[in-house]
Amino acid sequence: MKELALIISVCILSLTAIDKDSRVFKFSGTVTDESDGNVIEGFYIDVYEGNDIVDSPESDKKGRFVAELLAGSEYTLDIYLDGYYPKRIVVRTDVPEEIKKIPVFKFEVELIRKSDFESIEMVDPFATSIFDFPYVIFEWDTELEDFGYREAYTEHIKAKYAEVNDVR
Repeated sequence: MKELALIISVCILSLTAIDKDSRVFKFSGTVTDESDGNVIEGFYIDVYEGNDIVDSPESDKKGRFVAELLAGSEYTLDIYLDGYYPKRIVVRTDVPEEIKKIPVFKFEVELIRKSDFESIEMVDPFATSIFDFPYVIFEWDTELEDFGYREAYTEHIKAKYAEVNDVR
């Protein structure tokens, strides 16, 4: 009886693996300091699918990283380094099945120094809470036939960042 249960489990897992989308898309980011535009090296990046870390790509000396993401899922990329606020990026990889391969999608990320906001946080510890939200949501754009960002969301977040910067 145990053998039959094991065989059934293996069959179900095999069918699930066959249904899973195996296309991989590469996302390449360059990380800079928001205040001076200089490249930041030595930062960390964790790639989450749901609540699970699925990758932690290395950063290079030119402030770059590459993440390989499977099609048909949603990922959160957390980019962080001591002394900076983490930057979160959401990537939705629901891509039409006929799209088999696309060029590496490249983007830039600016990290914000915590020291630039110390005086604000002493007065209002929640003033910088906007930095906890994803800064951008990348998803497939059928008109571009490439990944793009959700404009309305990003403009809203940029406006909130500007409000915090105005207080600074």
